[in-house]
Amino acid sequence: MKKFLLISFSLFVIIIIAYSLYSPIPEINGSIFNKHRNGVWMAHSWFDEYRSNEEVSELGKRLKEYDMKYLFLHVGPLNREGGIPLYSKKIPKSFIQRIKYANAELTVLAWIGGTNKAFGGKVDLGYPNVINKISGISKELVNLGFDGIHINIEPLNDGDTNFINLLRSVRNEIGHKKYLSVAAMKWKSFNLPHTWHSKWFWSSGYYKEMGRLVDQMVVMVYDTAIPFKKLYILYVKSQTINVTNAVAGLRNPSTEILIGLPAYDERRLTHRPEVENIENGLYGTISGLMNERSNKSSFGGVAIYSYWVMDNDEWKSYLRLWKGSVI
Repeated sequence: MKKFLLISFSLFVIIIIAYSLYSPIPEINGSIFNKHRNGVWMAHSWFDEYRSNEEVSELGKRLKEYDMKYLFLHVGPLNREGGIPLYSKKIPKSFIQRIKYANAELTVLAWIGGTNKAFGGKVDLGYPNVINKISGISKELVNLGFDGIHINIEPLNDGDTNFINLLRSVRNEIGHKKYLSVAAMKWKSFNLPHTWHSKWFWSSGYYKEMGRLVDQMVVMVYDTAIPFKKLYILYVKSQTINVTNAVAGLRNPSTEILIGLPAYDERRLTHRPEVENIENGLYGTISGLMNERSNKSSFGGVAIYSYWVMDNDEWKSYLRLWKGSVI
């Protein structure tokens, strides 16, 4: 027994020392991987509240400075019928026109979101009427001026056929010239016999199936419950390598992966802001792209959740690590 305890203690000490000495932080910044195709989630107020020309112009200039290509503009949570709250069409139409005048390179996507009824939420994708309603709203929004739709319904089971049906329906309504994007669950390398694992993690097969229908998948690499910085960096590295490979070789050449990184400060069981943050997320993304096993061709950029919680220090970290800016 004493020998066992001694061996166990020795292994524990070795692990602690190894962890202390190991550094997963890359020695280069991410500018060599930055394709200027990054994204950011924007608050609902930009959709339903009139903003002055000065505010919109300033936002457009800032997004250009940050190399943002995709703006995911929240248009309202989905209700049980698959609709969104009433809104004035003049306000978002005017916003889209003005933000593109300030930054012509932007792709403005209507961010439609909701919680899955299968896990206690409102949105039941098992009903054709709900899918038809969401698809109709999507067509209405692109006719309003949006460049496409960004769908964020969660959680979603790996292999969920109802979600695939929704994507097909939305694609049929908005056409192939408009952008279709989804907020994706994290990649999984193995299966656990519990629904918790299936609803938050997707297999490579499901990524491929979805990649044949959409232009973009934004992987939400946060809410991992990882308590240590180095482990989180390694986790993001692994996700970057495996997710970019999951869509490699698809016939749809426009399918791209964005790595979604957290900036919010809300502390909860699954999220520690000192661990899951922009800096550590970028370290992991860069490390993943440096690895020869990653597929750079399917990587588009990073996406930040979210614009309304980013502060100056976080933007400085982003610019330093992702653009190589000296601040």
